Amino acid sequence: MGLGFLFVSILAIAFCGDVGRAATDMEVNALLEMRHSFIDIKGKISDWNPLNISRVCEWTGITCNENRNIKKITLTQKELSGVVTPLVAYLEFLEELRLNQNNLKGNLPNVMGLPNLRIIRMDLNSFTGGFYFHDAQNWLSPLGKSLEEIFVDQNQLRGSVDSAPPETFSQSPIQVLRYGKQFFYGTIPHGYEGFPELHDLRIGYNEFYGTVPKEWEAMKLKNLYLPRLPGICGEKPEFATDPFFTDLGTTFGVECPEPPAYYQEEVDVLLSLMESLKPPPGILVYWTNETKAIICSGWTGITCDPFNHVTSIILDSMQLKGNLNEDIHKLDYLQELSLMDNELEGPLPDISRFRVKKLKLCGNRLSGPTPLNDRTFWESELAASMRELWLHDNEFSGEFRGGRPNIFWRSPLLDLRLRGNRIQGTLPEGIEGILRLQTLTLGSNHFTGTVPSDWLKMQNITKLDLYNLTSVCGDIPAFGNDTFVNIQNSSLGNSCSNTVTSGGGLSDEDSTTLRRSLANIVHETHLKTMKAMGWEPSNEKKSSWAATRKKLLVTLGVGIGSLMVFSILSFFVYGKMVGGAPLNADLTKSFEEW
Repeated sequence: MGLGFLFVSILAIAFCGDVGRAATDMEVNALLEMRHSFIDIKGKISDWNPLNISRVCEWTGITCNENRNIKKITLTQKELSGVVTPLVAYLEFLEELRLNQNNLKGNLPNVMGLPNLRIIRMDLNSFTGGFYFHDAQNWLSPLGKSLEEIFVDQNQLRGSVDSAPPETFSQSPIQVLRYGKQFFYGTIPHGYEGFPELHDLRIGYNEFYGTVPKEWEAMKLKNLYLPRLPGICGEKPEFATDPFFTDLGTTFGVECPEPPAYYQEEVDVLLSLMESLKPPPGILVYWTNETKAIICSGWTGITCDPFNHVTSIILDSMQLKGNLNEDIHKLDYLQELSLMDNELEGPLPDISRFRVKKLKLCGNRLSGPTPLNDRTFWESELAASMRELWLHDNEFSGEFRGGRPNIFWRSPLLDLRLRGNRIQGTLPEGIEGILRLQTLTLGSNHFTGTVPSDWLKMQNITKLDLYNLTSVCGDIPAFGNDTFVNIQNSSLGNSCSNTVTSGGGLSDEDSTTLRRSLANIVHETHLKTMKAMGWEPSNEKKSSWAATRKKLLVTLGVGIGSLMVFSILSFFVYGKMVGGAPLNADLTKSFEEW
């Protein structure tokens, strides 16, 4: 995010007020940040301007509802490139989002929690990563229960698309579902016959294999596009509704071939993983290139699907001493990776591109920050697929950065375990946005502050572990009877003022000294800047209108700069105050010198 752009946006909203508009500040900020994340060489949306927010409903491509909230965004064929900001998730009244036929890249925008979105068109772009509904359970999310049309075809999306029982799809009003011309693989998803309103399905030009589910014949389709699916075999489905059926290049009517015993690219990744894990003698002895023909039946810890793709690696308690290899992301079909109770050490590699549903690395000596130290992790492929993340009982440090609930909406996470590390900072706000979270263990870390009150919105939580959090204070969260909360050896239930004082907070004398130091810094900065601009008090009487105007602009700039300096320093020192580090003479001196 450009700080200058955002600051101008905030100023514009502050000074322009609500005259002529009713869109919330959050909506306007989301649109301005969207404009900033786009590359608009032709100036097609140049009227999206922070100085023009009073006419936001008249901006190019914007339609508002009767209450003047943002209802539609239509930017089809605007020659836009760049990415789509995650802040689009804040447009809670949005019903239609059309960004098709541009050159946008990155992940699909995070709209999983928008309860009113009916139509989303992202087709004919260059988006990468996963699909909203690669996890079939996401059809039970607010987005899954509102969408009527999805166009994401002709991008560069990749991954498998889950099957599920038909009832999983029965609450969806979806009518048009198009995700063709991508890089989706695996079997064609079963259960789509559960969609009650689906009449247009286009998933051709992918890498699906196997047979088309015979249950699909119950669907009331008008259009079915299954062209260029060379891995499809078996009988061609027959539909009572006689839909327009395109299957050019798809091999119906042939017997399904026997799958190969192994895939060399998967063998290479596993051998590379073995080298990085440094197994002791006598462990993983069959993991060799010479025995690759029995990879699915003879390699320790390996499980495959019916087509002999590796789907799980479980190497618990094997005395492994190395670390992970980030090439694991090349195992497209991998669903579970478990290396619990070994002797792995060092920081994690970049695991954001993993697509596993279960990642279990607990009981090792892994260190450094966890992926949760970076808020952008929740936009990654791993976060969009992972259901269980077990990192407890390691030596991880850093923070668990929270944010607004919207940034977590893509996550299907059910079980998150971080207990027994060295993670610090305040308890993360916004994680109630992980809508399906059931187990959360944070005990025996170095968290501070209070339990965010909005955590009580976690409707599915059944286990919350806050054990031995001696610097967490305030009220004990009052979850329902179905939730077990472990607060043993924590400071919950104690007054936070007592906790802060015992941790070494600022005395009244130190606070006064600090305020004076900050005031002096701002004052000196102001005078030095004015002098550098040639505005001396003795020149005051000689000023012309041009000079006066210049002075006004300089004053505004200096004032804004001073305010930003003061805010940054105050934020830093406030962290010191609450974190328990007492102010000393060296700290005060460093402020004054700065």
